[in-house]
Amino acid sequence: MASVGALGVTSKVALRHYSWQTLVVWTTVAYGVAVVIVVMSGGRPVLHGDLSGVMLILSGIIPPLSLVLLFLALERSDASVVVPITAAYPLVTIALAALFLGERLSLGRAMGAALVVLGVVLLTIF
Repeated sequence: MASVGALGVTSKVALRHYSWQTLVVWTTVAYGVAVVIVVMSGGRPVLHGDLSGVMLILSGIIPPLSLVLLFLALERSDASVVVPITAAYPLVTIALAALFLGERLSLGRAMGAALVVLGVVLLTIF
């Protein structure tokens, strides 16, 4: 939580002097180091030719794409606006889990989602 919370601020400060492309390069370097550590610790990248393989690929593509979009948003707006909006991602998770995983949207989850929306609205308009 702390590292994700700090990311918006560290990125915004970096974007004062560097382009979003430079942030992507340094992020890629860090991911490369992480890959080396994982492989050296015995992790083996195996891909199965089924739906789980497709989801594996999507799960690998979505984080860097999301990070690029975050950097672009931070370049164009205040961190105090961008980060709360991106923090509403559980709404997407709830919707996709209901559609693709058959998870039920209980009253409690619906109320929680409504509170998230209300929170984002309040943070961005005041």
